[in-house]
This record gives sequence, structure tokens and C-alpha cells, in this order.
Amino acid sequence: MAEHQAPIIGFVWRPQEMIPPVTQMAQSTGSRAIFDFSMTALDAILSSLSTTEPAGQVRDIKVSAAALMDPSLGAMLKKTGVQSIWVECHPGFLPADPADCLPRLTELSRDFHCFPIVGDLNLLAAVLADSSGIGRIVLKGCEASGFVSSETTLTLYSVANEILRNKPQSKELLIWGGLATPEAAAAFLSTGARGIVFESVHWLTDLVAVDDVQRRRLSNLRLDATDLVGLDLQVPCRLFNKGNSVAFREIKRFENSLCRATVTKENRRSFADRVIAGATQPLESHFTPGDVTPLGVESAFVGSFAERFGTKTEVAVKLFIDEISSLCRLAGVKKNCFFINYEICLTMVARKKYRSHSIKLYAKSNK
Repeated sequence: MAEHQAPIIGFVWRPQEMIPPVTQMAQSTGSRAIFDFSMTALDAILSSLSTTEPAGQVRDIKVSAAALMDPSLGAMLKKTGVQSIWVECHPGFLPADPADCLPRLTELSRDFHCFPIVGDLNLLAAVLADSSGIGRIVLKGCEASGFVSSETTLTLYSVANEILRNKPQSKELLIWGGLATPEAAAAFLSTGARGIVFESVHWLTDLVAVDDVQRRRLSNLRLDATDLVGLDLQVPCRLFNKGNSVAFREIKRFENSLCRATVTKENRRSFADRVIAGATQPLESHFTPGDVTPLGVESAFVGSFAERFGTKTEVAVKLFIDEISSLCRLAGVKKNCFFINYEICLTMVARKKYRSHSIKLYAKSNK
């Protein structure tokens, strides 16, 4: 499908928020409303999309790796208005060789914009080396929520750019989660990133369907409220943990028990299944020590986002995007000023060398 030229600014929403005010907000602000169906069975996805009013307004959905590999996915989505498929490509949920998902992504790319979300370095290298129809990669660093990379977003971005440096066919790089301010977003966009997807920074705005009690819980989240588990199994997962989480400690003990023997794909899958089985979606979590809640560091900024841009979703998103655009323009001006000043410096150095050389020649000729 044809490429989009404007930078992509997306926000993740739950299926129950697939309502006209949200899709209309996305259209009016130029943002992406990405509805997360990654925990939903394929037939249930079709049922939800079929009952959406008005029909065909949902453009972006996120699906699981299992849904990606289902041969009926493409035909099913053609019956809807979906244009873009975002999929979490974590090795723990893909076939024996994670690179086997590449032909499937290529096939779906004929009819949809496919956005593979990648954090594993080996899979990232395989996708970057692939010269087929996968034109973009979404990088998910360890700062995001749920199953993540063992590397930071900046490390993934640097590695991807280095690999792409000498490639004849470039690929677009996007960032998934882990960023929460216009300044951070503009820094990536100004250095070549194609877009940013925000998981949670908009949670205190009015179109997010939570009550006042849950809003208070969300506003109390801080940077130290999350932690990584699963690193020793190479299945890193960022969960809610303020240091006293019983659920987190139990999962850590389970990880340790699996690490006593040789780590296998079966062990990794067993760990992932254990996390998924007990997980509670953050907007439905009470954030108690017994909750297993996927949560990224971005969530610590929901309060500052609301204070800075307001709680009316459409207004806040527009102001947020406007600020990102303004910072990107400013970065462009500064970059141009740097190059202009650099050229001036080169010219001055050249003139100084020429003048010095001329003086030496004059002195030599008059001896």
C-alpha cells in the first residue's frame, strides 16, 4: 500500500473505547487511534469491528502474533475498514524461528500497512536485512509495558540506524512506548524516526473510560512503580512493582526455578504464559501488591500530561502534537544554523590559511 508521508503520532486504546468520539478525535487531530486486540481471539476481533458504528471508522488495530500467523486474518480484515496492522513480534510468541513471520508480514503488506513491533536484537537484524515488502519497523525498548526488549529504546534506535546506514533500501523506524513528553518525541522525530506511539500518557483525558477512583490511582503512579522481570530467561517483561509486590516476587521466583536448568524455548513460553494468565490490564488494575499489571515508565507522566495539556482528549492531543511539531521545526532551524556556522568557520579557516600562505610566499620572494 502507499506510504503515509506525515509523521505518525499514535495513542493506544482498548477495544471498549472503539467509539465514534475516539475515532473522530483521531481524524480531527491527525493522530492514530490504535485499538489493542492483542489479547482477543480472531473471531471476537471481527465481531467487535463488525458492530462498530459508524462502520469502517477503525483504521489501526494491534493483534497478537498468533493472529498474525492465522491464514484467515487478511480476508477477515478486508471486510472492515482496517488499514494498518500492528503486531507484537516477540520471539516467545512466534514460530521456532522468529524470522518465519517475515513472509507472512510481506504477504499482508500487499493489502495493509504492517507495523511489526520488535525489541529482540536478532529479530530486528533479520527484519532490517529483509528486502521484501516490509517497509517499516516499530522499536519497543525496555521502558515500554509488558513484554519488552532487554535493550533501551535509544540502543535499539542506534543499532537499527547503524544497520541501515549502508542499506540500498531504507526502512522507516518508529518508536513504541517509553516516551512521554513532546521534547523526547521531537528528539527522535528530528533525527529520522518516522513516528511515535504512546501507550498511556493520555490516560487521564476524558475519552478514556475509567472512573474517578481509577483516575486517582493513575495520577499516583511514579517512575519507581515498575520493574523488569524475565531478563534471565531472555523474556523481559515490565510490570507494576513499587517494591512490595507479592505477585511480582512470585513471578520472579518462578523465573528463578526455570533458570536452574538449561533455558529452552519451552521454559520461556511457560514463563510468558504464567505472566499472561495472571495479568490485569492497567486501566482495570487496583495496583495492589497482588496485581500482575503490565506497566511502562510512560505511565508515570499521565499527571503531568493532563496538567500541561488538559483533560479534554481532543484538545490535549492537538496541543501535544502542536508542541512536538514546534520543537521539530525549532530543531530544524538550529540544525541549519549549525551547518551555516560550520560553513562560515570552514571559510574563515580557509581564508586564514590562504592569507598565511600568501604572506609566507611574499616574504620568501623578497629575501
